Order: sequence, then C-alpha cells, then structure tokens
Amino acid sequence: MQTPASRRHFLRALAATGLAPALISRCAAASDKRSPPRVIVIGAGIAGLTAAAALEKAGVSTRVLEARERRGGRIWTSRAIGGIPLDLGASWIHGDRGPGGKGSPIYELAKANGIDTVPFDYDDVALYANGRGLVSDADAAQYENAMEDLAERIEALSASRQEADLPDIPLARAIETILSGQRRSAAATRSLLNAVNHTIEHEFANTTEKLSLFHFDSADAPQGVDRLFPGGYDQIIDVIARDVPDLRLKTPVTRIDVEDDGVTVTTPAGVERAEHVLCTLPIGVLKSGKVAFAPALGGDHARAIAALSVGALDKLYVRYDKPFWNEEDSSVIDYVGDPPGRWSEHVNVLKVFGKPLLLSFNAGAYAAELSSKDDATMLAEATAAYRAMFGADAVPDRPTAYLRTNWAKDPWALGSYSSFGIGSSRDAIEAFEEAHQERVHFAGEHTSPAHPATVHGAYQSGVDAARRILDALA
Repeated sequence: MQTPASRRHFLRALAATGLAPALISRCAAASDKRSPPRVIVIGAGIAGLTAAAALEKAGVSTRVLEARERRGGRIWTSRAIGGIPLDLGASWIHGDRGPGGKGSPIYELAKANGIDTVPFDYDDVALYANGRGLVSDADAAQYENAMEDLAERIEALSASRQEADLPDIPLARAIETILSGQRRSAAATRSLLNAVNHTIEHEFANTTEKLSLFHFDSADAPQGVDRLFPGGYDQIIDVIARDVPDLRLKTPVTRIDVEDDGVTVTTPAGVERAEHVLCTLPIGVLKSGKVAFAPALGGDHARAIAALSVGALDKLYVRYDKPFWNEEDSSVIDYVGDPPGRWSEHVNVLKVFGKPLLLSFNAGAYAAELSSKDDATMLAEATAAYRAMFGADAVPDRPTAYLRTNWAKDPWALGSYSSFGIGSSRDAIEAFEEAHQERVHFAGEHTSPAHPATVHGAYQSGVDAARRILDALA
C-alpha cells in the first residue's frame, strides 16, 4: 500500500544547489607541542569539526571546545541496546546525488571511507487507522489526495498574501483558514490533520503554530534518494574528527569577548584566547542567551536568531522479545489516531536493518508535551498507540529495552534543529555569513540558507566558514 510519506519531497521539488567539494583530508600528525590556537571552534558537531579539519589542513592551529562528553553534537549514535547502532539524532543522508553527477558531501565521505549506507523508501508505507484496521487502497489514495490538495492551497494562499503585501502569518492559521472553507467529516479532518503532523511538523521538527506560511518550506530540495547508516552516523564524525588534533570535551563556553586584537573565550576551566572564533552553537542555545557575547550580538545577527524557530522531533526505539509488527513488510508505518498527531509515524527497523526494533517519532505540540513526561508515562502512551494499531493482545505492557530522546531538554541543543519562524526567511539567515565584530564567525545547520536542518547543510557551513576565516587571516 502506497501513501505519501516522503516529507522532504512532498510539498515542493526545488532544484538543489551545488555543494562545494569536501575539504577534509588527513593532515600531518600533530606535534607534542602545538602552537597556541589562532582559531577557537566552539562545538564539536559536524560543522565545527569540518571547519577545524579544513583549517588544520591549511596550517592554521585550531582548538575545538565541546561542552558534551562526546563529539558529534546532534549526530549521536547509541549502542546501548544489544550493541546495535541506533541514531538518536541525525539518521538520514538527505539526497545522495548532487549537481554534475556528484553525490552529496556526506555520501561522498561515506563512499570514500568504505562506510555502508542503504537506500530508504519513504513510499513503502502501511497506513493504519484507529481501531487496528489496515486501511484500504482507496482510503490511502484519499489520504494522499487530501494532503496534496491542502499543499496546493497553502502555496496559493501564501502567494496571494505576498502579492497583496500582507504580513506573514503562522502556517497553522493558514491551514485553519483553508479548512474552515471546506466541508469535511470529523474523521476526514482528523486524517488530514494527522497528515499535516507527519508530513510537515515531523519534517520541520516544529508545530505549525511556529512555522512561517511564507517560508517554512523554502529550503532547496535534495536530489537522489535518502540513505541510512546500518553502522551508525557517528562513523562520519569519526572520519572527520581524526583530522582534528586539538579537541577538548567537557569544556562548555559561557562567554565570548571580542577585543581589538583577538577574542577571549571563557570556560569553567579558564580563559582561552585566539585571533578568531567560530561559533557553531545550535540555534536553541543561541536563542536561550546562555552564552554571553561582548559586545552583544545585534543587528541582522540578533534579528535572524530571534526570527528562526526551533522545536523538537523526538525518537523512541523499542525492542520486544517477539516483534508484534513482524508481519508488516513496509519500511514505514503510519497511524491515524485520535487525537491526530500522536505516534503517527514509525520506521520498521526490522525490515530496514534486520534488527528487531521499532522506531517511533513525535514532533510538534505532542513532542513538547512528552518532553515533560517521565519514561513510564511516555511508554504507556506509546503502548496504547501500538495496541490500537496491532491489537491489545499482541503488545506486551512494556518493551524489553527502549531508548528515548528529549532534544528540547538537552542543555546543549535545546531543540532538534532550526526552522523558518514567522518573519524569518533564507535572506534573513544570510546574516551569519558576516562575522560579529570581524572576529566571531558562525556555522551550523541554522546558518545554511539553502540547506537548513540537514547534516549536509551543517557540513557545508563548516566548509564555508573555514574559507571565510582563512580570508580574514590572510
């Protein structure tokens, strides 16, 4: 049974822009006594590590300061369940083909280093309705057509408001306006709102109340197929990090001071000094103000940070002695529950990787609600959804093992990834291409106008930031 599960390609198929070739190359082994760093990189996610590796290759002594006890940032692979690599943050290579026949930089890194990837078919979907029944092909087609119609109406409303020079509004308000002019049954409305949740809110890790009508889907669409890492996304981090000789974990930055001749960075361990700083703090941390800047960030930088939004897309991996979904041969399992948007999307890890786990997603308002609930309550609500899909007798009271994420409460992320909030746009985040006080540079997925909220966007931002820093040092 086919339904429209490819969120990244659902609303618009924009032409992907070219990504610069990878700058990663093994640099010479670090000497025992390194010179003081000319550049300090804040954050050991993929953007920070990519920039640091490129700077080291160019001969610029660089130090990376990371608040966590691990590298990778929002790329985080756990092996806590039977040693199985489970990605708790980023999972997908979004598009394995780039312009000119070249693949995405992440896919190219994987191929060059012998890292296995497998294609993922979003259209290989089983759709369940409340009451445990597998819906018919006709129901699935109606589900797909309703969302396609809504997507067209959203685009038309956005265009008409912009042509009339009316202000941006929340996407939720636009959807309410569209639905208010239609006659639908309660069941059809519930089904459509469920599709909005897993097609839009899951894609952008945010509730439609916080997304811009004008720009929520303005990023460039990837090309090619999406891929997963059977051995974990952290293999990519391992490749890049081996070219970063000075990486200091458990070193959170609390303050960045720009002076005439350099920058000082304050941590609990003391004060570090360099000529330039690259800030790759996630958008959630920047919005929180927990890291002080002196002089304070202002102008276009402050406006971009304020206008960008951040929410959460959280995961729950569950393992049972006997997989109750093992007769389902689809990669994706969608569920239309009541109320809509709760436990609406699942990946059948048993089919994709041959491992007896189910991966469940939540985003938007329900993810925010779950973030304050303890594990027992969260598992009880997940169990209720599984029983609604697969039958009460089929699902045990608890899984034998589980892993959950809570990105909104993660102190070094404070959300999953950026999205275009009301009043934000691609043009607005081009502010991050300029340095603060000519000394503090920026990188990270939230600084990529064309590819925000993606690993390849974060990677490319690190490549671009390294080039800008090298120009400034020249």
